[in-house]
Amino acid sequence: MAGQEWPGHLNDHDFDEVHGALAATAKGRAFLREFAERARPDDTKSLFTALGRIEESLSLVRESLKPAALATDLNAIAETIANFAVNGLDANCSMISDGDITISIDEIEKITLQIKALASAFESSS
Repeated sequence: MAGQEWPGHLNDHDFDEVHGALAATAKGRAFLREFAERARPDDTKSLFTALGRIEESLSLVRESLKPAALATDLNAIAETIANFAVNGLDANCSMISDGDITISIDEIEKITLQIKALASAFESSS
């Protein structure tokens, strides 16, 4: 490496060579410790800055989702489905048919429960 122009970054081999040379002496080890202590606050500050941006982005996304409003809408959808089911029951009270689609009352209940569970999840996150 002597007499070579600085490449801007070291490949793994050169890094290991320089690190080994510094680590071989007490003065070099002291330099490596001091360098790490000085660099750490900058690295930490960069990480905290990045985390702050992520938190801000997540906050904006959460605000735009409006979980309470979504929960209200999902509960309304579940109620509409339940009302449709009651009004569309066949004579045996087991199937619903509108001509194109036939679905069992059990399937309607499962769908309604899943929608209500999703609404509940949104309610608890708000």
